[in-house]
Amino acid sequence: MVLVNIEKIDELELLEYLKNTPLANKVEIKEYTHKVCTNATIFVARENENIIGVNIVYFNDRILKRGYITHIRVNETHRKLGIGGLLLSKAMDYAREHNFTSIALEVRKNNEIAMHLYTRNGFTIYQETENSYYMKKSII
Repeated sequence: MVLVNIEKIDELELLEYLKNTPLANKVEIKEYTHKVCTNATIFVARENENIIGVNIVYFNDRILKRGYITHIRVNETHRKLGIGGLLLSKAMDYAREHNFTSIALEVRKNNEIAMHLYTRNGFTIYQETENSYYMKKSII
């Protein structure tokens, strides 16, 4: 059974989960892990206590009342099972409960899997650069 919760996840556990992902090739993963464990809200999907997906969201823009997804990932072995949508749904619920009006994210144009997940869950493009789309979803 898959459970998705907001967790104050142990920094070492998150580091272990992220260190072999493509994200680790783009950022200094130890610093990133420390930063998100300190400043972000982390939604964790687990199966039998093992992490199978995460959605890391900053809820610190009190002016625009917008959350920002910095990283979402579901293990390849657990994709196409609705876990990504569940992680997004939990973040939307949290945002609504804390009076945020939208959630935004940036996605690479060549990331078709993520684009499909986001559009299927109601995110729309509001800005475009050469390599990325900026997407958001209204919560109200």
